[in-house]
Amino acid sequence: MVWEALVKAVLLGTQRLGKRPLAEIVPLSEEMEPLIDGDSVEVEILQTLAIASVQRQAGRVFPRVAVETGAEVAPEERLPLCSAAASRLLQESLQEEEVPERLRLWLGWAAEVGVRVPPEVLPDLLEMGRVRRELRPLILPVLGDRGYWLARQNPDWQFAALRLGVTPEEAWGEENLPTRVLGLTQMRLTNPERAREWVRGVWERHKAGDRTEYLKTFEQGLTAADEPFLEVALGDKSQQVREMAARLLTQLPESEFVQRVTGWVCQRLVRSPQGLKVMLPETMTPQMRGDGVREKSPAKVPPQPWWFLQQLARVPPRVWAQGQEIEAWLGLAQEHPLWEYLLEGWAIAAMIHQDRDWARCLLRLEIPGRLEAVQERDRRLLHSLPLEEREAWILGHLQAHPERMSKRHPSLRLLQLCDWPWSDGFSRAIFQRFRGDILGSQDHYDWAVRSTFRQFSYWMNPQLEGEFRESLLPQMKPKSYWRQTVEQFLDLLVFREGLGEGNGE
Repeated sequence: MVWEALVKAVLLGTQRLGKRPLAEIVPLSEEMEPLIDGDSVEVEILQTLAIASVQRQAGRVFPRVAVETGAEVAPEERLPLCSAAASRLLQESLQEEEVPERLRLWLGWAAEVGVRVPPEVLPDLLEMGRVRRELRPLILPVLGDRGYWLARQNPDWQFAALRLGVTPEEAWGEENLPTRVLGLTQMRLTNPERAREWVRGVWERHKAGDRTEYLKTFEQGLTAADEPFLEVALGDKSQQVREMAARLLTQLPESEFVQRVTGWVCQRLVRSPQGLKVMLPETMTPQMRGDGVREKSPAKVPPQPWWFLQQLARVPPRVWAQGQEIEAWLGLAQEHPLWEYLLEGWAIAAMIHQDRDWARCLLRLEIPGRLEAVQERDRRLLHSLPLEEREAWILGHLQAHPERMSKRHPSLRLLQLCDWPWSDGFSRAIFQRFRGDILGSQDHYDWAVRSTFRQFSYWMNPQLEGEFRESLLPQMKPKSYWRQTVEQFLDLLVFREGLGEGNGE
């Protein structure tokens, strides 16, 4: 409250606030009030800002405690501190106005090499995690034990209030949900049966959101032994719990759940000499609802195809065809009025069951994403292929579409899925393809193409930066639309190379 009031006062200005004492403008705490002794309200505001900024950097103002109680002492660090060079790169990234690509790169690098951030940036990083939820998975691994300790001192930073120094049993006994989930995840890795019994013991007492989070940990070490408990979870009153249980059971191809759903779908999808015949369900049955099928369909999607799609997506694709027969089934599906639902159901099923043969065939098709996000679905399909095959497949797709790159180019979406460390050969081939288009369209604006090109700096070998710079930059117009994007691309490669050098300092 103090900080927000101070910001408001500064923005309005003291003239517009009138000749009011500071206490009427800012709600000063008992600890802060004796420290303010300026001879004008302007000076007092600056003094209060100085004190409040130190408090924000420290985390929060501690309540008064009895001497014998004491405060929790920060634990000894176990992760090594990042190098001085890496620390400088991080602090430069944090000073930029917007959340930069460099910060994401730095956090990902630090997690990969196993180092922690310097302690002086912990408050800024924790505050960023508070307001930017999407950054939390990148921030958490690099905070170190002191970062987790600091987060426990501020209720606003509870997302990071983990106690990594405790045993899984102790973590499971904590009140904090992230800490309980962490302990449960650790136990799933070493003793899945015991972790399952932990969840069973608290299942009825905890709310639906907690139950869903507990089930997510079953991804670790999921086996047929989990099936009976997951079948119980299918009967939960919460839709999100039922969906999570169904998602897990779908990953067990031999489970009774998958066999039941497969039988249901096989009665409604039949191949005949005339083509594919689809018999949609007329109503939502209690069994379908109990199997986690969402009853309400998205806008402009009829309910019957929506219900059928969800069930089809759970059936292992090999049930329908294997080998060369896959293309025949896909051909028949594309002639059917419900072709979009058939292709999407098979694509999700191939993603879940990691069916490479189906993935190879489905990746070349434009398939909608009603049930799962298209980008994530197709990314997982592409990643199911071996690395060399992935890169060869992408290059083959590019060669088959030699037209100038644009937001509608069929290969652009696939290039956006290539989030792995690229081989030097693949890097050079992609760069040369874009180099030709860049030089030929320096004055043409295409945001999608420029954004995708800039992303390549995440995955290319940064040691190729000098080669790329010499090949492209001298031939570009000083004020072309593409100039800034190319410079950003090269700068990010330099930044990544600097991280590698900083690790050895």
